[in-house]
Amino acid sequence: MPMQAQGRMELTARLSLPAQSKSRLSTRESFTDNGRGLRGTWDTCGSVSESGNLPLDQELLRCGECGQALIDELTGLPSRRRWNSDAVQAIILAQQHREPIALLLVDLDRFKGINDSYGHPAADSVLQAVASVLLDAVGTRGFVCRYGEYAGDEFLLLLPSVDCGGALAVAVEIQGSIRKLSVRTRSARTVTVAISDLTASIGVAAFFGTGQSAVGVEDLVLDADGALRDAKRSGRNRICVAGVEGAGLLRVDRSVV
Repeated sequence: MPMQAQGRMELTARLSLPAQSKSRLSTRESFTDNGRGLRGTWDTCGSVSESGNLPLDQELLRCGECGQALIDELTGLPSRRRWNSDAVQAIILAQQHREPIALLLVDLDRFKGINDSYGHPAADSVLQAVASVLLDAVGTRGFVCRYGEYAGDEFLLLLPSVDCGGALAVAVEIQGSIRKLSVRTRSARTVTVAISDLTASIGVAAFFGTGQSAVGVEDLVLDADGALRDAKRSGRNRICVAGVEGAGLLRVDRSVV
């Protein structure tokens, strides 16, 4: 779906692969979206269906064995299935090397109001603009996906080798960039609107690289989700932090920025 917004936003990514319809890829081979920081690895099923070098908004990349899409069609972000696979590996590596890793759960405040006031196509344009902001914030150092994938206004960001302080800095940057957005889009055939004054609540969870307790993707997501609920209860447009440390989950209640 086309989107008009302030500044140049291009979410179409291309993946150059051999022209055959099925290409076997190594378990850790990665791709980028021409410098926009979109990353993925291809170890879940081992192959993808692809017919040449086609834009991802024209033909979704799909797993060659299970047939599921590896890319979210609306935003161009990796699918939740793809993100989960990358996240599991990144967390295992972080624990093996005793390095920090952080997870952000970003939720757009009062997003339903955009749907109700301007319509679902306009809300889709906002999601595309926010996805671009998140890709810029993460760069090549992490992984981003839509939490609800085909529905919803929440996003997951995993940041390997980033501690809690670094994650907070990324969260603050994201909030500032979202506030600056002015998304020009159509709310009707002949009506163009500019949607601005957007805010986001963010829950942060971090593994500090110490201790021997196993921490999984679900642990980080649950803790970030709890911190996000704190941010919502605190009035929205907040960042709340929960930590993962050594023996388990340590909640820092209402650590609001």
